[in-house]
Amino acid sequence: MDPWQGVAIFVSSSVLAALVSGIVTTIVARGTLRQQQAALGQQRLTDTTRLMLDLMATAHGAPVDGRTGIGVGQQLAAIEMIATIGTENPLFSGTAVTFLDDLVREITARPTRSGEQWHRLKAAAEAGRDRAHGSL
Repeated sequence: MDPWQGVAIFVSSSVLAALVSGIVTTIVARGTLRQQQAALGQQRLTDTTRLMLDLMATAHGAPVDGRTGIGVGQQLAAIEMIATIGTENPLFSGTAVTFLDDLVREITARPTRSGEQWHRLKAAAEAGRDRAHGSL
């Protein structure tokens, strides 16, 4: 055997080993990246769920931060945010529509809830419901 053939075989095997090592590293890195993206997606879903629950409580007039009450403006903002989340996130569209529809029914059913503030809440809930329903 020619000494150069031995060198060529050694170099070829080294190049092949480096290539295989690079491919394996790439596959492992992609798998890790996918796992990290899945974990991030799950965390975003959990955070959005918590946010929706807090917004629903606020829309009903129940403060979530220990205060004794909230204003109509905060309720209107919560209703708007629920509608926006429902419009932009298909996973929450049904939830937003159901909640806002129920809020409209609740405001309508209570005769003690009259005056401008309740009309504003009802109008915002109806508009938000219709907007979120359009994204279904």
